[in-house]
Amino acid sequence: MSENDYEEIFKLAKREEKNNKARYLELVIGLANKGHAKSQTELGSLYLCGFGLVEKNIDSALSWFLKAESSHDPDNFYSLGMLYESNFNGPNRSFEASDEKSKHYYEMAFEFYKKRALQGNVEAMYKISEMYSTGLGVDKNESEAKAWYDKYISLRNKLLTRQL
Repeated sequence: MSENDYEEIFKLAKREEKNNKARYLELVIGLANKGHAKSQTELGSLYLCGFGLVEKNIDSALSWFLKAESSHDPDNFYSLGMLYESNFNGPNRSFEASDEKSKHYYEMAFEFYKKRALQGNVEAMYKISEMYSTGLGVDKNESEAKAWYDKYISLRNKLLTRQL
């Protein structure tokens, strides 16, 4: 099968997502196992959140995200950032990463968010701004925080204007 065939099946899966969740999951798993990056990212996201289709499993989420990483799927970079920032550090994290493990995870989150932000993702731009502002994953730098926040606001406003 060609990449175009995989894309068509993925589109079919997304259409099935609301009406036939079992078929949706079957198609996504099938494509992910064949190396389709969007499906690998999709499956990783399902495991990350545990939306009822699959049980929440951080190890499985990470495994699928890492498989998709080699494809440079832009959505995957953001998903990996979320995984490292929130799940490995816990939902009740403080804004002071005190141990080396937490520092490492925040640094990894920053790197993945930055990859996605450089590709124009507004949510990732906001996360980069937030991390520069708080000093998580990167040295605290208010001017960088402001620069990324300004990029976020500018792009968000352009996107909102287009939607009108």
